[in-house]
Amino acid sequence: MTAQNISNTSTDVEDSVKSIDTADLLVRLKQHIAYLSDTIGIRNIENQANYQKLDQAADYICNTLKEMGLTPSEHTYEANYNGENFIMRNIEVVMEGTDPTKEIILIGAHYDTVKYSPGADDNGSGVAALLEIARHMTKYQGENVSTLKLVFFPNEECDYSKDQDTQASFGPNMGSVDYATKAKKKNETIKMIALESIGYFSDEPGSQQFPIFPFLFKRILGFSDVANNIHFVSNWHSRSFLKDCSKACNRQGGPSFPIQNLYVPEWLVPDIGRSDHKSFWLQGYEAIMITDTASLRNPNYHKATDVSDTVNYETFTKLVQNLFDMTKNLVGILD
Repeated sequence: MTAQNISNTSTDVEDSVKSIDTADLLVRLKQHIAYLSDTIGIRNIENQANYQKLDQAADYICNTLKEMGLTPSEHTYEANYNGENFIMRNIEVVMEGTDPTKEIILIGAHYDTVKYSPGADDNGSGVAALLEIARHMTKYQGENVSTLKLVFFPNEECDYSKDQDTQASFGPNMGSVDYATKAKKKNETIKMIALESIGYFSDEPGSQQFPIFPFLFKRILGFSDVANNIHFVSNWHSRSFLKDCSKACNRQGGPSFPIQNLYVPEWLVPDIGRSDHKSFWLQGYEAIMITDTASLRNPNYHKATDVSDTVNYETFTKLVQNLFDMTKNLVGILD
């Protein structure tokens, strides 16, 4: 065998290891969401029983990451709700980059739910995608130029995220508020992506609603009223990062997932700040939300019917494959 043949064989093996088995990915995504929403169910700090389920979800995330050979860190803090104290866990995986001067790319998802919902789409889908991004990125450890942080947050949902004294949104109970505040104190340079409800799609005309002025979105901005796409959303300050993320979200050797980009001032469309990315805006960071738009298309949003079999797994799996490429491209990995 010639040296050239040896080199080619090595490359072929490496490509095989890094390739994506779409069928296996779909099965794993479905298993994650089913466990979180159907087996565990409602998970929050409404009471001790729900808190135990939230803790069970945190254990599931940690154990799944460990099975991948990763070492998750648990950053704990104390939350108070209805006079009870709870120990909360921000769960983090860090993949150090080769260039420490580069900005950190942080991708996050919240693992809690509202009071009455098992949260398959909101936000079992975001957690499932983030777990599989972690799995996929283990194949590239040591190749990323920028440091990658993957973080699972509790207490994104109201009323648990509110300041218990003032009732203001984005209070100290919120996992992403705690994380972003501490990151700023450490002078970390971060660009953040929140995966927020990303598993519901429809091909029916009129299935996509808009937060304000449908004419503006459909006629002027060119948005579709068919819910078969994903939305990249940011404030005006983060628009450059949004464009970078959208451009990076292309499957190599496969079709690009349909994306709608929206970057506007928050005062114009307040709903653009309804997730963990705003915690990073409040600290001056650039951050975006990737979302299926939740209540603007999903009839199960914040309801008991947000169960695993309402997720559109084939479309969701295609999206996650695009998120793999987005992640690799943002941290400087070139195949």
